[in-house]
Amino acid sequence: MIELRQPAAVDTAASRQAYDALYSEHDVTQHGTALYHWLLRLVDARPGGRLLDVSCGTGRLLTVARAQELRAFGVDFSRAALQQTPQHAPVFVGDSEQLPIQTGAFDYAINVGSMEHYEDMDRSVREMARVLKPAGVGCILVPNSFGLLWTIWHVKNHGDVPDDGQPLQRFGTLEQWRRLIETNGLIVEAVHPFEQPRPNGRAEWQALLAHPKVNLTKLVLGRFVPLPLASMFVFVCRPHAVSPV
Repeated sequence: MIELRQPAAVDTAASRQAYDALYSEHDVTQHGTALYHWLLRLVDARPGGRLLDVSCGTGRLLTVARAQELRAFGVDFSRAALQQTPQHAPVFVGDSEQLPIQTGAFDYAINVGSMEHYEDMDRSVREMARVLKPAGVGCILVPNSFGLLWTIWHVKNHGDVPDDGQPLQRFGTLEQWRRLIETNGLIVEAVHPFEQPRPNGRAEWQALLAHPKVNLTKLVLGRFVPLPLASMFVFVCRPHAVSPV
C-alpha cells in the first residue's frame, strides 16, 4: 500500500489531538448526503435495525440513518468531532481498534473513508466483525492506489499522490483491501466502485459545481471506469461464523 505519515501520527494520543484540531478548524468530512443514502441501500438497511457508524465524525450518516427510522449510533475518538454532531444523535468516544461495544450488538456497521487512517487496520476490521450480529452486514469505503479519475489524475497533474493533511493516509489496490478485510473476520459479498454520486439537493449541486472540472468528470465518466481503477471501493461484507481472535 501507499502510505503517507505525518509527524502527528506518532501515537494514538497525538493523532487524537491532531483530529481535534482539524475538526475545530473545519469539517474534514467531504461527502454529501447522497453517498449515505446509497450506502444504506447497499446494506439493505431496514427500519428498526441497529446501525453503528465507526469513526462517525460530525454524524452526517447518523442523521440520514435516523431519518430512515434506523437505531443509529456513532463512535469516534475525536471529542471535537462529536461536539458537532446533531443533539439527537447518540454518539460516544471510542477507539475503532478497541470498540467499547458488546459482541454481536449491531445489524449494520459502516466505515466511511476512515479505515485507511488507522494505525492498526487489521484490528479495526476484526472489531467491526466482532460487533456485528451473525447475520449482520458491514460496509467499508476505502481509497484506491490507482484511481483513474483521482490518484492517477492527481499524479499526472501534480507528480504526487493526494494528501489531505490527516496524520496517516493509505491507498490500496482492490485486492490489497480485499485481503485485509477477508483475513480479519469478514467475508466480502460485493464490491462497488465509488466516484461521484449524483448530488442530493441544491446545496450539494452548488458544492459540486465549485470544482466542475473534477466533479463533473467523475459524475459523467465514473460509470465507465473499470472496477480496479475506481477512485474508491465500497466493500459490502458479512462476518465469518467465528471471527478470528
